[in-house]
Amino acid sequence: MRCASCGELLQPSWNLCPFCGTRAPLGTSAPQSNPQAMWAAWSRYDKQLAVGLMASMGDVLKAETDAELIEGFRPSRLITALAKSMRELRVLGAQSELPAVFRAVVLDYATHEPHEANITALLAPATAEVHAAVQALIDAGDIDPSVADRVTQYVEEHNATDSFAQAAAALTPLDPGLLRVVGFVFTRWSSHAKSSARKQRAAEAWAAMLMASIGAANQVWNVLARKCVAKGLLLPEAAELRGVEERAHGLEEQLTAQAKLPDGTFEQTLSGALALAREHPYASPVSSMVNLGEMLAEVRAQLLGSWLTRISIGIEDEALTRAKQHFLRLIPTDSVLAFFSTTVFGQGKAGLALTTASVQWKVADEEPHRLGYAQIRPDRVSWSATHLQIDGHSIGDIDADAAGRVLQGCLRLLAVRPGPPECVCGAPRHWLVFGPTATRCPGCARRTDYL
Repeated sequence: MRCASCGELLQPSWNLCPFCGTRAPLGTSAPQSNPQAMWAAWSRYDKQLAVGLMASMGDVLKAETDAELIEGFRPSRLITALAKSMRELRVLGAQSELPAVFRAVVLDYATHEPHEANITALLAPATAEVHAAVQALIDAGDIDPSVADRVTQYVEEHNATDSFAQAAAALTPLDPGLLRVVGFVFTRWSSHAKSSARKQRAAEAWAAMLMASIGAANQVWNVLARKCVAKGLLLPEAAELRGVEERAHGLEEQLTAQAKLPDGTFEQTLSGALALAREHPYASPVSSMVNLGEMLAEVRAQLLGSWLTRISIGIEDEALTRAKQHFLRLIPTDSVLAFFSTTVFGQGKAGLALTTASVQWKVADEEPHRLGYAQIRPDRVSWSATHLQIDGHSIGDIDADAAGRVLQGCLRLLAVRPGPPECVCGAPRHWLVFGPTATRCPGCARRTDYL
């Protein structure tokens, strides 16, 4: 707290200012900082909105034609999904592990704000550009007019006149943090966009619209943070929190790129990652990044010794694409640590993949198998010169010794450091049950769709 007279910092127990002699009341208490509560609130908020964004992208992921893509990217669909996510923030008000001040503020905001109007105002410039880009495609005869978006009518119906309208002008180009969650949807358009400049313009307009939607989420967080500060809970603005996330994402990309290098650069980057974790021990993206780094370090310890095993660290992009087509399933926070191909040319159509959450494999014409690490007992893993045995399943045509050592190493590491929670109930990602189309949390039955 500070003295109401001279403004000097004082201890809460003092009843007299030693600098000017003013007696109590000396001033008001400054908002209190609680890093653990701060990151818990931010993580829950961010994940809740990301779920809404992903839900609005469902038709984009399934689209096969230009018309289906355009319909999937319709701005009104995104606005509706975001507004729904904003209203559903009220579920955070019932989560007792979050600060009481934050729960009260977010519950009030979720219940009483005109969300469609606010979001429409924030996204107005971006949605107008989407409308113009789609109209250009229609005018050129590239697509059928029936798929045109009624964005102008939608904006007029949901026009906002409150302070959020001015906030639209403050939107700036966003960092790519949350775009890691939704950015992959643009791969569904990439092959189409190359065919003409008009389609490229449409793709860029959709990218800008998604970026603006994440900017709207940042703006809402800033509103909530300021209200919490006024009530005594110190929450930083979104830009500061995103900055920490981006440092973590940058280090994660470096760790992945350096995983096969024997020159010590990986160890240097991992040292920097651990330093960031000491600085921000409660930041979920930082914990996730360190978890990846530590698991990659275990993989390196088993495979880096020779060229023949080193090539199995990570997975090449083309092999990853084929593996995902044939058997590999990844949740948004997952990545491949090692891949042992069972095909002659290592194309990714079949093999054994160890991710940060699971072991997955496909052999010849057999059905794929997927097991979270928590489902595997170490004493049920063994290997011979030609075959790896996992919980009664036999996998041949791979370097069984190397794969077995990596798997045992990952099981040992996760038994000591299970990594950050993946589910809202606190379950880490390797506890999940990996089904054909989604994972299921064994604790709360929450479903997570694959990428």
